[in-house]
Amino acid sequence: MAVLMVVLTTVIYNILNKSSNTSKRVSRSLQITNRLKEVLNTLTDAETGERGYIITGNEAFLKSYLLAKEKNYQIINPDSLLASIPEYPEKISLLNRLIREKIGYVDTIINLVRTGNQAKAAEITNIGNGRMLMDSIRLAIDDMQLEEGNRISRVYPEELNDNNKIFILLVSVAGCCLLLLLIFYQMVLRNARLREKTEAELLEAKNIAETANKAKTSFLALMSHEIRTPMHDIVATSSLLLETGITEEQKAHSDTIYRASMALLSVVNDIIDFSRIETGAIPLEHTPFVLRDCLDEVFSAAAPSTLHGRRLYYIDDAIPELIECDPARLRQVLLSILGNSPKAIENGEIGLSVRLLNSEHGSLQLRFTVMNTSASNFDNPEDAPVVDESTEPIENNLFGISSLRFSITARLISLMGGTIKLMDENSKGNTVTFTIKASKVDTKSSELFFAKRKKIEMLDGKLANNLPLNILVVDDYEMNQVLLVQILAKMGYTCKTARNGAEATGLAVDTKFDIIFMDIVMPVMDGIEATKRIREYYVNSDTPFIVGVTANALMKDKQRGIEAGMNDFIIKPYKPLDVQSLIKKWGPQVLTPSPEV
Repeated sequence: MAVLMVVLTTVIYNILNKSSNTSKRVSRSLQITNRLKEVLNTLTDAETGERGYIITGNEAFLKSYLLAKEKNYQIINPDSLLASIPEYPEKISLLNRLIREKIGYVDTIINLVRTGNQAKAAEITNIGNGRMLMDSIRLAIDDMQLEEGNRISRVYPEELNDNNKIFILLVSVAGCCLLLLLIFYQMVLRNARLREKTEAELLEAKNIAETANKAKTSFLALMSHEIRTPMHDIVATSSLLLETGITEEQKAHSDTIYRASMALLSVVNDIIDFSRIETGAIPLEHTPFVLRDCLDEVFSAAAPSTLHGRRLYYIDDAIPELIECDPARLRQVLLSILGNSPKAIENGEIGLSVRLLNSEHGSLQLRFTVMNTSASNFDNPEDAPVVDESTEPIENNLFGISSLRFSITARLISLMGGTIKLMDENSKGNTVTFTIKASKVDTKSSELFFAKRKKIEMLDGKLANNLPLNILVVDDYEMNQVLLVQILAKMGYTCKTARNGAEATGLAVDTKFDIIFMDIVMPVMDGIEATKRIREYYVNSDTPFIVGVTANALMKDKQRGIEAGMNDFIIKPYKPLDVQSLIKKWGPQVLTPSPEV
């Protein structure tokens, strides 16, 4: 700003053509200002050359540094123009000292680099002494420039008449307006650059987040496939075993194997559910079920090795036998709390109480309380602290709830319209209490439910006679392939098999199949590509119904299959009745002749 005032004063002086005395004073001020600018520019060039040399090691960058070194030791001396002003000797002395220190500092850095001590040079540079010296030099020069501007503003009005003063005022106002415009322009330019930088950073952060999300999705898909594949063998084999003529004791053991494998599968589902909850993509079902049966299944799965021990649960008589909510998610919540109880408790039992808190307009609010039975009774958990879904579970709690499970459990309970509370064992014993919202089931729906429940669906050994179908089973994992063939054999079907998509495509070209069970992940050619080629081959005729068989529970994989031309999906591990349901669903459509075109 001081430089602008000097320039503006010089322009006014030339226009008015004032006395030589005033002209000499203005000229001297300009010379002083230019000399100060020269000092600052020379030092700035030296500093720039120093940085260039440090970064590149190129001696060419030292040209400005050597020039500054040659000039600046005597750039301002007592005999110079500046020394003619009484107020300046002390300021000149300060400025000379700062310049010598700055040149000496640059000498030190360059000598260290030349001798190979780049690390030491970088250490000294990072301290910031050079930058502080340069800031001090700028402040000293700005002070002297400002002093010159003030000197001219004091001297110049004495030489002007009233008209000239008015003119100067107008020109000054115009100059101030111009200065304000320049400042405004700089602010707009700075904001634009800042906005561009912010947008670039946000875009980069978005790309990083998307990349991380893709990596997580890929990991979940791989983990789901690798774990579900052997789990499918356990679930399907135990289901087939239950269909055979075994003793009650063998049936109980087989049923325990089945339930335990389903509980293990819930661990995989926990991981996938956590990802779904994060994206808000987890749906809730509203299905009628018997609450007592649900609790029996939970206790059986949570502690299959201690089924002969005393297990306590109490259901309020005011709660209807049949209620409606999401039984799978309720089981998941209870298993998250009870699932670690055998390893968390060496002695003692777990008690579960379900009470009705509120009932109006067909809506039920239920409170579940889980505690060690040696703690306070079930009716006194109300003063337990409220724990939101981001809170970690109490450390070393009786039920051993992991952080991941607790987070999933709290969010599921929130989705079901409730809250969860924890009580530390140091106060009133380990207690977990949570609420959910459910609905009453009307009389007609209740009657239909219990009537259907009496009809225990089994595998239909004569299904192949009623729905004769030519079926192809495609799976690279031999055990999975054998299990599916055995399940279909229980229904009376004799199937052909293929180990990869390439074999399946060749068989589908040679033979017209009605239904193809196509695994998704296979070597040589995967199920997606095989489905595309089969659809291309049968483009002008009836194509087989293709059911995708996958261990990946992600919607993305299902969408890929549908786009490739698959008609339906079955997710490992599946039960024999799931396969039978698919046959009954698609069989009649296969056997119905297509209308002639």
